[in-house]
Amino acid sequence: MVDNLDQLRTEDQQLCLHTQGIACWTAQGFSYSGRGEIVELSRNVATVRLLEPVGRYGEYPQGESVRVARFADHNHWSAHNCLHPLEGGKAQQPRWL
Repeated sequence: MVDNLDQLRTEDQQLCLHTQGIACWTAQGFSYSGRGEIVELSRNVATVRLLEPVGRYGEYPQGESVRVARFADHNHWSAHNCLHPLEGGKAQQPRWL
């Protein structure tokens, strides 16, 4: 588990294209999270292609892309709008969700 901001920054700096992670985002007042692959990466935003359907009613099907904030975007990054790399190749939901 990540306990401080320095660890969050380090975790974010290790992101690279075609690696998998847990994307967390909000839309229409709901929070979502799901496993995905990074397909586009900029300083402030990561675009993630979902590897599994997300949402109670399938709002985000497998293969759909979502954009999430990176740590450098201090205005939009939060525990509910971020990307976490997978640890040891296993998908683990962030503990605060």
